[in-house]
Amino acid sequence: MAASNSAPDGADGDWRERLAFIVETMRDMSRQTDPQAMVRAYGTRMRQLMQTDRTVSLSRRDLPPRQYRITRSSLWKEEVNPWKNKDLLPVLEGGLLGELIYGDEPRVIDEIQIAPDDPAAEYFAGMRSLIAVPNYDQGVALNMVVLMRKEPAAFQREQFPMWVWMSNLFGRATHNLVLSEELKRAYEAVDYELKVVADIQRSLLPKELPRIPNQGHEMNWVEAAKGKTQASSPFEYAAKLTEVMLLGVVSLRAGRKLEYDGANMRVTNDDSANQYLQRLPRTGTTSAI
Repeated sequence: MAASNSAPDGADGDWRERLAFIVETMRDMSRQTDPQAMVRAYGTRMRQLMQTDRTVSLSRRDLPPRQYRITRSSLWKEEVNPWKNKDLLPVLEGGLLGELIYGDEPRVIDEIQIAPDDPAAEYFAGMRSLIAVPNYDQGVALNMVVLMRKEPAAFQREQFPMWVWMSNLFGRATHNLVLSEELKRAYEAVDYELKVVADIQRSLLPKELPRIPNQGHEMNWVEAAKGKTQASSPFEYAAKLTEVMLLGVVSLRAGRKLEYDGANMRVTNDDSANQYLQRLPRTGTTSAI
């Protein structure tokens, strides 16, 4: 049957209607290519399935113990992209939200009790009950969604396992989409660096390379070593070309754009990158001269 745009009627509704709603939701999710748009679409769908008066999302990823970052809130007039504008998100410590996310387990609270000095008190104002749904990454609840209602004991525990399951499946899908975007940007950065190196190499080439009369480049090297002719690719040229190529590799290993002092053979804007400019010979491969 055709998918309905309205919310299914819970456990008492027709199972076909509920199935159609879920299929339509999954199709909508599969079309998303931007993580922020995917979260927005999923939230719209889920609000049709479960009545809530307020939502708060938080994360403790890359933060010191006890600290957490509010990533989304239905109280905010404008949403913030947590992947692109992380510095705009509030970072809090302790309180009930800290207890929930560092508790590492799903929670149902039928009567919310907030301490007067709770750093996230504004997010609980007027709310009486909540469910806390952790999203696991490598076995740890690094993210969490908190759903709240104005009435006490407003959430049915029978539905809670399904919400934990669905939220984590969606969380993994979103995380994979974020990783895909990061990988795409990394490939674009590498491609740009390789093009820069190629342009520099081309700029070092003479407009017309000298021809080697009556011999290949191998015999030209042999004859030049004997002092009978001039090398078509002398070290003065080959060394510079090789240096540019290797600097491109150093830039990739350092993971950033580098500024190089050719005369002194030093990277000037990232001292740690200088370790890649040379390497110690293996034991037993050196000899005194």
